[in-house]
Amino acid sequence: MTLEDDVQYEDAEVKIVGTYVPIGVTAAISPWNFPLILSSVKVVSALATGNCVIIKPSPFTPYAILKFCELVQSVLPPGVFQALYGGADLGERMTLHRGIDQISFTGTVAVGQRILQNCTKTMKKVILEMAGNDAAIICEDADLEKVIPNVAHGCFFHAGQVCVASKRIYVHESLYDKFMELFVEEAKKWSPNNVLFAPLSNRPNFERAKSIIEDSKKNNYNIILGGEVKSDEKGFWMPPTIIAKPPEESRIVQEEQFGKHILVLIRNHECVYILYYKTNTCANTAPITPVMTWSDEDDVIARANLENAGLGASLYTSDLDKARRIAQRLESGSVWINRFERPHFGAYFAGWKLSGFGGELGKRGLYDYCQVQCLHFHK
Repeated sequence: MTLEDDVQYEDAEVKIVGTYVPIGVTAAISPWNFPLILSSVKVVSALATGNCVIIKPSPFTPYAILKFCELVQSVLPPGVFQALYGGADLGERMTLHRGIDQISFTGTVAVGQRILQNCTKTMKKVILEMAGNDAAIICEDADLEKVIPNVAHGCFFHAGQVCVASKRIYVHESLYDKFMELFVEEAKKWSPNNVLFAPLSNRPNFERAKSIIEDSKKNNYNIILGGEVKSDEKGFWMPPTIIAKPPEESRIVQEEQFGKHILVLIRNHECVYILYYKTNTCANTAPITPVMTWSDEDDVIARANLENAGLGASLYTSDLDKARRIAQRLESGSVWINRFERPHFGAYFAGWKLSGFGGELGKRGLYDYCQVQCLHFHK
């Protein structure tokens, strides 16, 4: 896939050709949940459009990226692809550095907002893929036998440590009892014995997930599966947890469930860097799923369209006309119909609202790694 020059306008007097020019140096700041996959998207997109790229992996998962960069050195000219290891202080300096022309970041809303503020000082181009409190809507005509495995996969794959994981489930009230019966049984299959399940990546994420369960217990929400953590397990394992009908205003439904901010000040000569460090990069990165009911289409769409829910959504119905009607009212960059949420290399992946700024993947994603120059040929 290449970005070829294209004729944007032509008449008897002028022909205008759009051409796509490398930005320069892209700094990629990648997350811990799929370090090699999500980093390679940024690296390949930058290189394919003629840019140099410097990648900073998450300090939780640096080794695969550092090795990747080492192996690639044998096939690229010196300096075209580099990797730097460090924490939030390094990321902060990269966003302020005048020798860097673009930042591509995947992570939390708070850090993304900080990056956007920093980049205005040098007018860097920015791609921000931030968290999404994704909703899954199950309509009254859905085939539950087919739907349930998809919903469970969307919730529990990689222990929910996926940016576009299904984080809130809205089931039509006519199907609720049957859905819950089947969903609980399906969720039991997701455990340490399932190769697609996983421990939580780090202790701060684990502690945050436990605090969500503790909050649910304190408020007497109905935890119908899971909710207990074995302290003698090796690794940060948490079983799939299902919470039935928590209030819409509850923490488990409304929040982008991240770790707390840690404010760090680092003095560098006369500059003070204010660093916002978050323990997670994706909303609700734990196998904890609230399941609510709905009956009115307008109501469930309004509930799904939270400000922090602009990354993805899923929709299950046998009526494709209905699917399109509902999907086009969801304020989300991607909507998956009759399938759990997974980005595709051929589709532009970009969040709306608090979930993103710019995007990646697909031919459209390559444009975000370019400057557009218009050549006006007067005849």
